Parts: sequence; structure tokens; C-alpha cells
Amino acid sequence: MSGRFALGAMALIQRRDFEAALREGEAALKADPRHPGALQLAGALHCQLGRPDKGAPLLERSLALAENQTTRLNLAKALLDAGRAADARAVLRKSAPSPDAARLLGDVLKSSGDLSGAIAAFRDAVRQRPDYADAWNNLGNALRETGDLDAALEALMRAVQLNPRAATIQLNLARALSAADQPEAAFQAAQAALNLAPHDPHAKLESAKLHIVAERFDEALTLLEAVAPAAGQRRRFLGGQGIG
Repeated sequence: MSGRFALGAMALIQRRDFEAALREGEAALKADPRHPGALQLAGALHCQLGRPDKGAPLLERSLALAENQTTRLNLAKALLDAGRAADARAVLRKSAPSPDAARLLGDVLKSSGDLSGAIAAFRDAVRQRPDYADAWNNLGNALRETGDLDAALEALMRAVQLNPRAATIQLNLARALSAADQPEAAFQAAQAALNLAPHDPHAKLESAKLHIVAERFDEALTLLEAVAPAAGQRRRFLGGQGIG
């Protein structure tokens, strides 16, 4: 891939114009169909645009031409997102040890229903990198699913400390606090998520659920209308109570 293509694609990625960056990558592939960098770029951009089924084959071709840890991890993530967890795990078996590889292995194991294996992998990731907020977040989620709420809250609070502006982490903390029967603290975390990502439907739904628990039905309905404006959908989200 020429320097001109690379610079142009990187500038577009920085502007978050991923479709235009992909066109640059595809143009580079036409000029050199076996260039590992162009294959990696096009594959990663397809994944960024929500098309892992298109990105994975390009990443596989790139990796076959040149071993690269970033390409390997991107390929494993693409395969996982495409519903090919077993293939993703096979790719990770050849990965060099790293915090990112451990976290991704945890994601693969969790998707396969192996919560104990996932927890071990996430713990390995935070052992290698104690400031890894995403791994602490994933560890907390996995622990919550096992019912170990104290450990889940500890992990998620650590994630929030490391990255307080991540709406997804705040939202996961809200869910764990709600499961631990701490509705007010859960509501504060859900509101923090909503403040950080005001258009996120998951944050709106979680806040609405907590409003319902507190019998603040008008506030809940306002949030639900923003997510599902049809009356039938509102009733479903409100547990069939037919409010509004």
C-alpha cells in the first residue's frame, strides 16, 4: 500500500469517515491484491462498519501473508462477531500472550457459555494490565452472571474509576447494583450512563426500569416513548401494566 493511500485512509479514519477510508483501502487492494496492510485495513474497516462477515476473510488473507499480532486479534474479534466463536478461539491459540489477547479470549469463552473460563481469562488480562478498564468491565459482567455480585461490583467500580466517561461501564454498574438490590445507587449509575450517552436506548431502558421500581411512572414513560413510541411497545416494556 503506497504512502499516499495510507495517509489518506488514516486521515479519513481520524475524521471517522470509515466508508471513505474503506474506499481508499479497496483502491489500494486493486493496485496490489496481496498487500497485507491493505487487506488488514479493508478488513478492519468492514468490521468497524458492522460487517464482520466481510472483514474476516480479508483479515485471514492478510494474516496468511504476514504474521501480525494486531491482525490476529482483529481476526479473532471479527470471527467472534460473525458468530464463529470456535474459529476465533483457534486463532487466539496462536496469539502471543497479551492483555488484549486475554480479554478477547474471555469474550470468546463467555459467548460459548464458559463463564468460569471467561472469568479466568479476564482476571489474566487485568493481572497483566491493572489499568485495563474494558477487561475490568467484562470481568464484572461475567461475575454478575454467576451471581457473585460483591466481586462483580468491585470489578465494575474499578472499571468506572479507570474510565468514568464510558457510558457502557456506567450502565453495567447500574445493572449490577440493581441486581444487588441497591436501587438508588443503580439509578445514579444509570443516569450517569444516560448523561454520557443521551441517545443510547439501553441507557434509557435501564433508567426507565429503575423509575418503574421507584413508581416514577411518568419519568419512565418519557424515556420509553423515546425508545419505542408505539403504545403497544410501551406496554410491553412496562411489563404489561398499560401505563399511559
